[in-house]
Amino acid sequence: MKYWKLMSIIFTVSACNAETTDIEFSGLTIPKEYVLQAADDSPKGVHDDQEIPIALVVSEEEIKREIPGYQIASRGAQELSFVVYQRVLNIKEISDSVLAGFSGDQEKIGPDEHSQNKRYYRSSDNWLLISELNGERYLIGQCGRTGIFGNVEGCDFKKNINGYGVSYHLEGGNLALVKEFDEFIAAKIESWKAQ
Repeated sequence: MKYWKLMSIIFTVSACNAETTDIEFSGLTIPKEYVLQAADDSPKGVHDDQEIPIALVVSEEEIKREIPGYQIASRGAQELSFVVYQRVLNIKEISDSVLAGFSGDQEKIGPDEHSQNKRYYRSSDNWLLISELNGERYLIGQCGRTGIFGNVEGCDFKKNINGYGVSYHLEGGNLALVKEFDEFIAAKIESWKAQ
Protein backbone atom coordinates (compact mmCIF):
# COMPACT_ATOMS: atom_id res chain seq x y z
CA MET A 1 0.00 0.00 0.00
CA LYS A 2 2.82 2.41 0.89
CA TYR A 3 4.44 1.59 -2.46
CA TRP A 4 1.31 2.65 -4.37
CA LYS A 5 0.99 5.91 -2.39
CA LEU A 6 4.64 6.71 -3.12
CA MET A 7 4.19 5.94 -6.83
CA SER A 8 1.04 8.07 -6.92
CA ILE A 9 2.94 11.03 -5.44
CA ILE A 10 5.79 10.60 -7.94
CA PHE A 11 3.39 10.47 -10.90
CA THR A 12 1.50 13.52 -9.64
CA VAL A 13 4.70 15.55 -9.21
CA SER A 14 5.95 14.41 -12.64
CA ALA A 15 2.66 15.35 -14.27
CA CYS A 16 2.78 18.81 -12.68
CA ASN A 17 6.34 19.34 -13.89
CA ALA A 18 5.42 18.20 -17.41
CA GLU A 19 2.69 20.84 -17.54
CA THR A 20 4.98 23.72 -16.56
CA THR A 21 4.13 26.66 -18.78
CA ASP A 22 7.18 28.84 -18.10
CA ILE A 23 10.85 28.58 -19.02
CA GLU A 24 13.45 30.17 -16.73
CA PHE A 25 16.27 31.96 -18.55
CA SER A 26 18.84 34.30 -17.02
CA GLY A 27 16.43 36.18 -14.75
CA LEU A 28 13.47 35.89 -17.12
CA THR A 29 10.38 33.73 -16.73
CA ILE A 30 9.17 33.20 -20.29
CA PRO A 31 5.82 31.55 -21.12
CA LYS A 32 6.52 28.31 -22.98
CA GLU A 33 4.39 29.44 -25.96
CA TYR A 34 7.14 31.96 -26.85
CA VAL A 35 10.05 29.50 -26.66
CA LEU A 36 11.26 28.09 -29.96
CA GLN A 37 14.45 26.59 -28.56
CA ALA A 38 15.50 26.81 -24.92
CA ALA A 39 19.12 27.50 -24.10
CA ASP A 40 19.68 23.97 -22.78
CA ASP A 41 18.21 22.49 -26.00
CA SER A 42 20.98 23.96 -28.20
CA PRO A 43 23.15 21.41 -30.01
CA LYS A 44 26.62 21.06 -28.52
CA GLY A 45 29.32 23.14 -30.18
CA VAL A 46 26.89 25.57 -31.83
CA HIS A 47 27.16 28.29 -29.19
CA ASP A 48 29.94 29.38 -26.86
CA ASP A 49 29.42 27.60 -23.53
CA GLN A 50 29.57 30.98 -21.76
CA GLU A 51 26.83 32.54 -23.89
CA ILE A 52 23.99 30.21 -24.78
CA PRO A 53 21.01 32.20 -26.08
CA ILE A 54 17.34 31.32 -26.12
CA ALA A 55 15.38 31.40 -29.39
CA LEU A 56 11.90 32.90 -29.08
CA VAL A 57 8.91 33.38 -31.36
CA VAL A 58 5.98 35.75 -31.29
CA SER A 59 2.97 35.63 -33.57
CA GLU A 60 2.74 38.30 -36.21
CA GLU A 61 -0.86 38.85 -35.11
CA GLU A 62 0.38 39.83 -31.64
CA ILE A 63 2.99 42.16 -33.15
CA LYS A 64 0.30 43.73 -35.36
CA ARG A 65 -1.88 44.41 -32.28
CA GLU A 66 1.01 46.24 -30.59
CA ILE A 67 2.49 47.86 -33.72
CA PRO A 68 -0.44 48.74 -36.03
CA GLY A 69 1.90 49.65 -38.92
CA TYR A 70 3.47 46.18 -38.91
CA GLN A 71 2.92 44.38 -42.21
CA ILE A 72 2.13 40.69 -41.94
CA ALA A 73 4.00 38.73 -44.60
CA SER A 74 2.04 37.96 -47.77
CA ARG A 75 2.46 34.25 -47.05
CA GLY A 76 -0.10 34.72 -44.28
CA ALA A 77 0.28 35.31 -40.58
CA GLN A 78 3.19 33.41 -39.14
CA GLU A 79 5.58 33.84 -36.26
CA LEU A 80 8.59 36.10 -36.07
CA SER A 81 11.62 34.75 -34.23
CA PHE A 82 14.26 36.55 -32.24
CA VAL A 83 17.14 35.52 -30.00
CA VAL A 84 17.86 36.74 -26.47
CA TYR A 85 21.35 36.35 -25.01
CA GLN A 86 22.17 35.94 -21.32
CA ARG A 87 23.79 39.38 -21.11
CA VAL A 88 24.45 42.49 -23.16
CA LEU A 89 26.47 42.17 -26.35
CA ASN A 90 29.62 44.16 -27.07
CA ILE A 91 28.00 46.13 -29.88
CA LYS A 92 31.07 48.31 -30.48
CA GLU A 93 33.27 45.24 -30.94
CA ILE A 94 30.74 43.67 -33.35
CA SER A 95 30.45 46.96 -35.26
CA ASP A 96 34.23 47.49 -35.47
CA SER A 97 34.77 43.91 -36.63
CA VAL A 98 32.21 44.14 -39.45
CA LEU A 99 33.25 47.64 -40.53
CA ALA A 100 36.93 46.66 -40.65
CA GLY A 101 36.15 44.67 -43.79
CA PHE A 102 34.48 47.61 -45.55
CA SER A 103 36.64 49.68 -47.90
CA GLY A 104 34.76 52.95 -47.31
CA ASP A 105 34.56 53.71 -51.05
CA GLN A 106 32.23 56.74 -51.30
CA GLU A 107 30.66 55.35 -54.50
CA LYS A 108 29.31 52.48 -52.45
CA ILE A 109 27.48 54.67 -49.91
CA GLY A 110 23.87 55.78 -50.26
CA PRO A 111 20.82 56.75 -48.20
CA ASP A 112 18.54 54.18 -46.62
CA GLU A 113 14.90 54.48 -47.71
CA HIS A 114 13.54 53.22 -44.36
CA SER A 115 15.58 55.31 -41.90
CA GLN A 116 17.99 58.21 -41.44
CA ASN A 117 20.93 55.79 -41.69
CA LYS A 118 23.23 55.15 -44.64
CA ARG A 119 23.73 52.06 -46.73
CA TYR A 120 27.30 50.90 -47.22
CA TYR A 121 27.01 48.56 -50.20
CA ARG A 122 29.15 45.42 -50.33
CA SER A 123 27.38 44.48 -53.57
CA SER A 124 24.17 45.59 -55.27
CA ASP A 125 22.19 43.06 -53.20
CA ASN A 126 24.09 43.26 -49.90
CA TRP A 127 24.79 46.23 -47.64
CA LEU A 128 25.50 47.40 -44.12
CA LEU A 129 23.10 49.79 -42.44
CA ILE A 130 25.27 52.42 -40.75
CA SER A 131 24.59 55.30 -38.39
CA GLU A 132 27.08 58.15 -38.38
CA LEU A 133 27.43 60.38 -35.32
CA ASN A 134 30.22 62.87 -34.63
CA GLY A 135 32.43 61.32 -37.29
CA GLU A 136 32.01 57.81 -35.86
CA ARG A 137 30.31 54.97 -37.74
CA TYR A 138 28.09 52.43 -36.00
CA LEU A 139 26.70 49.23 -37.48
CA ILE A 140 22.92 49.13 -37.17
CA GLY A 141 22.17 46.06 -39.31
CA GLN A 142 23.44 43.71 -42.00
CA CYS A 143 21.06 43.72 -44.93
CA GLY A 144 20.38 42.18 -48.30
CA ARG A 145 17.77 41.30 -50.89
CA THR A 146 16.14 37.90 -50.62
CA GLY A 147 13.11 36.11 -51.98
CA ILE A 148 12.54 34.14 -55.15
CA PHE A 149 13.05 37.21 -57.32
CA GLY A 150 15.53 38.96 -55.03
CA ASN A 151 13.03 41.75 -54.44
CA VAL A 152 12.56 41.53 -50.66
CA GLU A 153 14.83 43.69 -48.53
CA GLY A 154 15.69 42.33 -45.10
CA CYS A 155 18.08 43.21 -42.29
CA ASP A 156 19.55 41.35 -39.33
CA PHE A 157 19.90 43.47 -36.19
CA LYS A 158 21.93 42.91 -33.00
CA LYS A 159 21.14 45.22 -30.10
CA ASN A 160 21.09 45.53 -26.35
CA ILE A 161 17.57 45.85 -24.96
CA ASN A 162 16.67 45.98 -21.25
CA GLY A 163 19.99 44.46 -20.16
CA TYR A 164 20.03 41.60 -22.69
CA GLY A 165 21.59 41.15 -26.10
CA VAL A 166 18.94 40.60 -28.76
CA SER A 167 19.10 39.69 -32.44
CA TYR A 168 16.22 39.69 -34.92
CA HIS A 169 15.37 39.99 -38.61
CA LEU A 170 12.86 42.35 -40.28
CA GLU A 171 11.84 42.56 -43.93
CA GLY A 172 10.16 44.93 -46.39
CA GLY A 173 8.17 47.87 -45.05
CA ASN A 174 8.71 46.61 -41.50
CA LEU A 175 12.28 47.91 -41.76
CA ALA A 176 10.85 51.37 -41.03
CA LEU A 177 9.53 50.03 -37.69
CA VAL A 178 12.83 49.12 -36.02
CA LYS A 179 12.28 51.58 -33.15
CA GLU A 180 8.76 50.27 -32.54
CA PHE A 181 9.97 46.65 -32.71
CA ASP A 182 12.75 47.43 -30.19
CA GLU A 183 10.09 48.89 -27.86
CA PHE A 184 7.92 45.79 -28.38
CA ILE A 185 10.82 43.49 -27.40
CA ALA A 186 11.71 45.76 -24.45
CA ALA A 187 8.14 45.48 -23.14
CA LYS A 188 8.21 41.68 -23.54
CA ILE A 189 11.52 41.37 -21.67
CA GLU A 190 10.24 43.68 -18.90
CA SER A 191 7.09 41.56 -18.53
CA TRP A 192 9.23 38.40 -18.24
CA LYS A 193 11.64 39.74 -15.62
CA ALA A 194 11.41 37.95 -12.29
CA GLN A 195 9.32 39.99 -9.88
